Amino acid sequence: MVKNKTLKNKKSIINLFSFWHLGDAIFVMIYLYNSKDYIMKHNITVNFYIKEKHVNQIKEFECCKNVHVLPIIFDKDCNQNIFNGALKILNDVLLDFDLCTTNIPRNAINTFHGTHSLIHYFLLDLNMFKWNENIKPLNEYLVYYLSNILGKKIGFPKIKKFSYTDPDLLKRYNHFPEKYKNIDVLIINSKPQSFQFDLESNYKEFNSMIHKLSKKYNIVTTEKINGILCTRDNNLSLKDIGAISTHAKYIIAINTGPLIPCLNTYALKHVKKWFEFDTRMPFIYNNFYINKSFNEILEQLDV
Repeated sequence: MVKNKTLKNKKSIINLFSFWHLGDAIFVMIYLYNSKDYIMKHNITVNFYIKEKHVNQIKEFECCKNVHVLPIIFDKDCNQNIFNGALKILNDVLLDFDLCTTNIPRNAINTFHGTHSLIHYFLLDLNMFKWNENIKPLNEYLVYYLSNILGKKIGFPKIKKFSYTDPDLLKRYNHFPEKYKNIDVLIINSKPQSFQFDLESNYKEFNSMIHKLSKKYNIVTTEKINGILCTRDNNLSLKDIGAISTHAKYIIAINTGPLIPCLNTYALKHVKKWFEFDTRMPFIYNNFYINKSFNEILEQLDV
């Protein structure tokens, strides 16, 4: 299978694929939001193939009628265990070399940034040895990758900032049950998939902070804690979590999938303070505080 070749000529149909996590898929969708005018002007169709179990969530981020999120479907005779076991890190290689037949078109471009980020984000700049204010923000890296690596392959414009504007977020918010409106603190306590934060070791202390916050603030979490309102109580989607972020006063978040929809222009302007847990590759915008202790967060919120 020939993949990842630069598209020298404009294509009316562009096929992309990703076999990684929800957050990685939303990275691409945010780039497509920023390229929407270009896509529509040139009447380009974008087909984005992802894991079948992620399709319903990611389809909600289709920015226009020309962008389609589709499931990766494996041939019935394919041994899919090789994609779920010890070789998981080689998923992209396995797909690139056609070791398992799928419905991914032969000209599809792999959007995964992991290999490039390992070399240019962690090793070349020795980012893994930096801490907090000195670390290179993931949002800056994604602007570079999406503009100069993926964007160059598909011939789309560069972006200046990793964020997106989607009026549907505000519409969703307006149609929420009242309990999900006027949230003071949105807490993204979902388990990270790429070792961004050791949630297991900090679980009790994290939950203790949440309970203390609940005594003063209206809060909502993304993973259920007894007695605390959770997005899962009403099966809210990732995009719904992004909608909650547009009116939250504070966000406390592990850098994992549900945080990515919150990086919308409404929330980035409205939220007073963001407290983010990530020891490897945090997003850093204005009013972001990285890896503060639980006590420091409580002090900053006067609890």
